[in-house]
Amino acid sequence: LSNPDAAFASTKRLMKNDSWQQDEDLINKYTLKEDDGDDIKISPTDIAAEIIKALLEHVRMQDAINLNGQIRYAVICVPANTTDEYRKNVYKASKLAGLGEIDKNGNVIIEHNGQPKGIMLLEEPTAAALGYANEIGFFGNEKEQTILVYDMGGGTFDVTILHIDSTKDIEKPKFKVKATKGVSQLGGDDFDKVIMDICAEEFKSISGIDIFDLKSDQKSNQNK
Repeated sequence: LSNPDAAFASTKRLMKNDSWQQDEDLINKYTLKEDDGDDIKISPTDIAAEIIKALLEHVRMQDAINLNGQIRYAVICVPANTTDEYRKNVYKASKLAGLGEIDKNGNVIIEHNGQPKGIMLLEEPTAAALGYANEIGFFGNEKEQTILVYDMGGGTFDVTILHIDSTKDIEKPKFKVKATKGVSQLGGDDFDKVIMDICAEEFKSISGIDIFDLKSDQKSNQNK
């Protein structure tokens, strides 16, 4: 990464509420300079919209997929242990990315609950359970099963117990969340930080250089 200061990472965590706007460093991070020198403020939701746009563009470029027009409908997975504000921001990002059913005037249709029509949010443990059930050939076997889904992601850690009912008197398989618990600030990002801190401390003890404060270290060397 040639310019890490201009890169965004782990924006998903910041979408759960607006508390990031109280952090001066993050405010500066999400304030970009336009060509004319004016400031332009963006948000983690704006970044999410750009990611969705990039994914849609990637799909469009696949020759093996015939989309028959623009993609309007989507299922987007969200952590089980998240906030209503996070879900609203995901809906907003999907709309900004061009998803959602449109009316005759070309405007995205907003349903009574405020979500764009054609966008469905699916909790990540349920999505994992669907994939698991399909992989083992569970559907159509007239079974009931209770499973535990362990989801360690980049920013969150969730554990969910789901009941799957695919018995013959059920028209289609039913998924019921029996219990869910998670930590919204625990994931791969946190492990990475701990590892980096350990490595940086070890490097500093050997070389005397603080890799987290290279600018100060460079000034110190120049003054020697």
